[in-house]
Amino acid sequence: MGHWQVWEDLQQRTHIELAWAYLVGHRGRIDELGNGRRLITLDARLRQVDRRAVLAHELVHDDRGILFTLSTPLALIHKEEAYVVAETARRLVPCAELGQLVRRAVDDGDPVGWREVAEWFDVPRAVAELALLQLTRSSVGPVRPRSPAAT
Repeated sequence: MGHWQVWEDLQQRTHIELAWAYLVGHRGRIDELGNGRRLITLDARLRQVDRRAVLAHELVHDDRGILFTLSTPLALIHKEEAYVVAETARRLVPCAELGQLVRRAVDDGDPVGWREVAEWFDVPRAVAELALLQLTRSSVGPVRPRSPAAT
């Protein structure tokens, strides 16, 4: 499968240092260190599946080059965060692969919910749910997600 190899991607980005800390109010953050260097800090209490997703989120921030300061307008932060969350889900759960998984399951008469997506792609619930939502909005094909009562 073409899953995003997040940890390997981080190793290739020699301009980024990784640190672990007990963060308050954040699960991860990326900071500019100067001279083109950046620091990603992840909350040390995160479960492994969450570490991967939060690191992926911060790597999307790195790709975009839009980092926040205390003077960044709140509206810009909300807009950028919404984009980064959506892009992180797209990269961790590629729509084409998710579409194939759903089509195979539907052909077998099995519903697909966030639990199946989370397990298949090794992502947390929020990422799995967003990926399913994105799939239903795309043109990949018919999707019959599991009813909320079944999740």
